[in-house]
Amino acid sequence: MTEQFSQKTQEELKSYVYILVDPRDNKIFYVGKGYGNRVFSHINEAIFNPSETEKLEIIRAIKIENLKVKHFIIRHGLEENEALIVESVLIDFLTFRDFAEIAKISNIVARHNSFNQGIKTVNECEILYNCEELKKENIEHTVLVININKTYDNKRKKKSENPVYDRPNIYEATRGWWVLDKTEQKIQSLF
Repeated sequence: MTEQFSQKTQEELKSYVYILVDPRDNKIFYVGKGYGNRVFSHINEAIFNPSETEKLEIIRAIKIENLKVKHFIIRHGLEENEALIVESVLIDFLTFRDFAEIAKISNIVARHNSFNQGIKTVNECEILYNCEELKKENIEHTVLVININKTYDNKRKKKSENPVYDRPNIYEATRGWWVLDKTEQKIQSLF
């Protein structure tokens, strides 16, 4: 599990808004904004700061049970003023007394930038921004890249009325017949 971001990931994330989740009940217990490795700083604070704030007590209780706080980046690539707005909206929404029992959200379509800047685990951020660039000269085998785009059915998407287009996993979304350019090297069967 990622416990700090690489320098490259920190630069790519810019300012971001994050949440801390208690693994014992999967409930959000803290919303914050930051840059660099700010999302991870609360763990050290719980160890070295003797204060008895609710946030620090939750982290200590999680550590006593040999569990780890879950970190999620809600939105990144922001200017600091944008991060402040997103953070305040989340805090308002999650603490507003009339929303004590959060309604079931019925949005089917994710909003703008939800893939590249939307909710990610800290591990996904590190993988996204600190991966090595694939260079053509380093490819040792024949490769076929498939953009599954909207054909991959995830939990946020509404099920299609035509079950032929429902793809429950990545394998199902990529297997099948694909039209290839005849001028390229002959590609052996993938399945």
